[in-house]
Amino acid sequence: MDSVTDLSQPFGDAPMVVENPDSGIRGREQGAQLDHLTDRIERLTLASQALWELLQERVHLTEGELKQKMLEIDGRDNCLDGRLPSDAVNCRACGRLTVTKRSQCQFCGEPVEGRHLFRA
Repeated sequence: MDSVTDLSQPFGDAPMVVENPDSGIRGREQGAQLDHLTDRIERLTLASQALWELLQERVHLTEGELKQKMLEIDGRDNCLDGRLPSDAVNCRACGRLTVTKRSQCQFCGEPVEGRHLFRA
């Protein structure tokens, strides 16, 4: 299994090939991408479960406290949608406004600071 540090790596291992839609290549590539995403979700789920069990054992946090924190984080963008909110930040390289959802500034390619650790 990959290390926990691999969990935050950006997607992009499987190239999209759409030269001949009738050949079945597109379907195979999409299947490979789906398999890759499924594997990433499983690793994130495993890491989350391990972290949660460590917190329960060592810090004695309760499930209620976890759920409350999840609601707090989810509501930071005033929208309880079960998603990690994105914050707008100024790029340290070009100064333009970008969001922490991205791994790189969409204008200059500089890595975005303030990115959430578990953002895919």
